[in-house]
Amino acid sequence: MDTTTLQRIQGALIVGGALALAACAGPRHGHGPAGERMGHEEMMKRPMAQARYAPATAVGAAGRVMFHELDGPRVYLHAKLSGLPPGKPVGLALRDGACATETHDHASHAVPTGPAPALPTLDADAQGSLDVKRVIEGARLGAVTGRVLLLQAGTGGPTLACATVAAGHHGAH
Repeated sequence: MDTTTLQRIQGALIVGGALALAACAGPRHGHGPAGERMGHEEMMKRPMAQARYAPATAVGAAGRVMFHELDGPRVYLHAKLSGLPPGKPVGLALRDGACATETHDHASHAVPTGPAPALPTLDADAQGSLDVKRVIEGARLGAVTGRVLLLQAGTGGPTLACATVAAGHHGAH
């Protein structure tokens, strides 16, 4: 083989290896601490907490954000929301305190333990909905439960909705 062919093969192997590693790198829904497959049933056995949103009027954010405890200091976040600004980023922010108004009686009597973890900014689709799953490294369920979860326009923007994160049970996703 000539040098050019060997370089092309080497480049293809590097790219293929990088893609394979990227596909396995971060735990996604159903993946355990060492990357082994965790089924939906196993995930449902783990402790969880959730914030539920319902629009105060005919418009506004609706849905829920669920937090599932994983092994190690990690929490699995599943946000399934609608009624958001179409095609815009939505920031998630945990705060101490209470919401000025909540449309559901999900007040939590839990006292958060530890600092609130940083949460990602997510993107609503063209219809103002999102269904996103992420693993939050370095987080514990106790640091989420009992706090309020703000949905914000962008990162640190005006609050779109507020709900208390309460210990929950596993219902339909």
